[in-house]
Amino acid sequence: MCNVGVDRFLAELKSFRTTELGRIPSDDEHLFCSRDGLPIGSFKVGFNRVLKEAGVLFGSDGKRRVPYSLRHTYATTRISEGVNIFQLAANMGTSVEMIDDFYGKKRMRDPKMATEVTKRSLPVHKTGSAEL
Repeated sequence: MCNVGVDRFLAELKSFRTTELGRIPSDDEHLFCSRDGLPIGSFKVGFNRVLKEAGVLFGSDGKRRVPYSLRHTYATTRISEGVNIFQLAANMGTSVEMIDDFYGKKRMRDPKMATEVTKRSLPVHKTGSAEL
């Protein structure tokens, strides 16, 4: 399952590749490749170059970002959005225990999670007086 809006970015990628080729790539051509159509030799080199050009090669902790950072960002963002950890674990191909071990602290500190815990299951009836 893809995130909302991924189709837009894939269409942009195809548009960029069309511009490079001067024609629309056929369905059996790679979109993720070097300009000459050869396979990318090192994802890490390209990844570092993009991050450096964007000014985000290093995180706020001073550590260099690595491709695995994308997985961490994805998980953290989904948890912040309130995604159920069972669904997240299935989507990421990992266990609920791993999600809880690595991101449990984030879930507990997130105000959205506190709201989930304190939700009322019974309807609240408004009256003229304060309810306890």
